[in-house]
Amino acid sequence: MSEAGQNVYLLTQLLASSMNKIVHMAGRSVNVLSAARLGVAIERHRQENGSLPSELSALVPGFIDAIPNDAFTGEQLDWNHKDTFRYSIEVDEESPRMKWIYDPIQTAVETGNLDALKAFAANGWEITQPNADTPESQVTRRRVIDYSAPETVILTQQNALHHAVHSGSSELVQWLIEQGVDTNGTAEIWPPHDVGELSDNGADVFSLSMFDDTPIQTVLEFAVSEERTGMVKMLLGAGVSPLRETKKEAPITQDLLGMGMPGMQPAEPPTAIELANAEILPLLLAKVPRGKLTQALGEDGGTSALQKVLAKREFGKAKRLINSGANVNYTPTPGIPPDFMTLFGAGMMGMNPFKAKPVSRLDRLSPVALAAWLGDLDLFQFVIQNGGDLAKVEHDKSTTLHHAAANRNGAILRFTLARQPELHTRDESGKSPAACAAQAGRLDNLKQLQQAGAHLDDKAVINAAIRNLNAELVAP
Repeated sequence: MSEAGQNVYLLTQLLASSMNKIVHMAGRSVNVLSAARLGVAIERHRQENGSLPSELSALVPGFIDAIPNDAFTGEQLDWNHKDTFRYSIEVDEESPRMKWIYDPIQTAVETGNLDALKAFAANGWEITQPNADTPESQVTRRRVIDYSAPETVILTQQNALHHAVHSGSSELVQWLIEQGVDTNGTAEIWPPHDVGELSDNGADVFSLSMFDDTPIQTVLEFAVSEERTGMVKMLLGAGVSPLRETKKEAPITQDLLGMGMPGMQPAEPPTAIELANAEILPLLLAKVPRGKLTQALGEDGGTSALQKVLAKREFGKAKRLINSGANVNYTPTPGIPPDFMTLFGAGMMGMNPFKAKPVSRLDRLSPVALAAWLGDLDLFQFVIQNGGDLAKVEHDKSTTLHHAAANRNGAILRFTLARQPELHTRDESGKSPAACAAQAGRLDNLKQLQQAGAHLDDKAVINAAIRNLNAELVAP
């Protein structure tokens, strides 16, 4: 075959593929309109007769002239219905989520209408629960709701408890718990949007989206984040644990070249304890089993709750965690990926560990060193009073004095020097505390260190002063 002939066939294939997509989209649009007509007819029947029709043929001719045909198959549109309340009409079999769905039960949950749910139950809605004969496929979390599953499973898959929490109805939360809805269900929490900002697929604040940067929260974590103290008490009373379920280690994220980049896993979302306010935190900690406090505070290898809270400068919460037993001298285990998203800010898709990365690895500093670096004297004094070790050597061989020397708040350095720490310890790059002060351009701090006995004729100090281009620091 000639080259010209090959090009003609290639062009034809490209055009045919595009036309197929256009035809499919047109068929889907026709089915959407047909499903809407059929749905209106079903709803008119329900309003007039108080129930759904037993068969779609019962709608003709009183509520619709004829059952619309499926644009893809030529057959009449079909429906799936559950008891006398829920039903769906399939629009595109290639896209299971493309359905016309009528579900007054879900609507009642989302609007916090407990009276409507009780009325449904009184009129035949049976709130069934899974048993030994329930297929595993029905109980497993699904993106597309299986309306043949037991009712409590459907409610869990629809994030009923999350919606109930968001509605503000404590009575609804309690009622759903009593019906057996899974209190350990999770949902991807979308930030609220104005009506005009909702996407075309109608995604709401609890959608099961495909975006990896959407935080996943348990019902308890969501109630804590919404600061619903009464609901938190209900969930804890129902046996929900404030500890997050331990998951298998996530695989290393692959880059475009297929090379694993250690430390680039998406950050873990905040735990209930990290999200808790002053009123809720004691409630959560009171439910932590003995021997599990270390896990609850995140001090089991990775970045701790106290470190994350300090990184966000939530000093009041940090003090509450310390009073509850958080270890102010804790450092993460070497080799465990840090929580970049919390301590450095999110990069592209929340996975860029290099954005706004400071000179020192803050994710590896102990809380006592972080307190010195952050520059709040009251917090730093509180940490020291609660066991902070000024002689602690960090992952990079720095000490608290290194970070106090580089801080613009000279009061922290003065407080530290009053406790007579070692002045000439060098970090892994060879810098002494005086060199850190010189590099940061802290002339007043250098003078404090000199008065305490630090040597300023050290090469590292001189080089740091020169690199800083500060004439006062370089002058003899």
